[in-house]
Amino acid sequence: MGFDKDIKSKINPSYYGRYVDDIILVFSSPDIKKEDKGEEVIKFIERTLNGFIKQAANDEKGFTLTESYHELPIQKDKLIFHYFNKDHSLAGLQVFKQEIENRSSAFRFLPEEHISSDLDKFAYDILLDGSANKFRSIVGLAENETELSKYISSHILAHRLCNLPSNENTLKQITLFFKGENSLRFSRLWEKVLSYTLITRKYGFSIAFYK
Repeated sequence: MGFDKDIKSKINPSYYGRYVDDIILVFSSPDIKKEDKGEEVIKFIERTLNGFIKQAANDEKGFTLTESYHELPIQKDKLIFHYFNKDHSLAGLQVFKQEIENRSSAFRFLPEEHISSDLDKFAYDILLDGSANKFRSIVGLAENETELSKYISSHILAHRLCNLPSNENTLKQITLFFKGENSLRFSRLWEKVLSYTLITRKYGFSIAFYK
């Protein structure tokens, strides 16, 4: 898209990400001056985002994209600026980064339980004979191919869209699940396992798994 290319080539932020109409821009050394006090946002837009964003003609507190981008309006409550001082603790920035990922449009459509729980929770079902409240009713475990498939798919999507950190424990559980005859019984999941390991750049695991 022309807008995305222009942002990267003309503004060149340290980071640029967009999902549909949600956009995040990161600048490592923003041009903010002491004399801008009280008008930091407007001055920053004028200096850094000039040519992309402008004040709305009929609303001094509103903004739109420029004529080159059809003057599309920008929702006031969605134009948010955060400033992090390099001399202060990075803890706030780390929390902010994680919260942005968790609340991103893409992430909200993923099953939260899949992302925060171990693979084993979904890969197996408990077999019961009698009341579920009695320990003696548990007669065994059975693999749940459908839920495992959904779990891996959720993680593939999360890594693609949200840069989710890889989990070594997930790889260990995949290895154990596919041991013995399970490697053939659930061969339909091989492709998803390969996709997951490639997108998380665990190339050594990919090779070892398919040997």
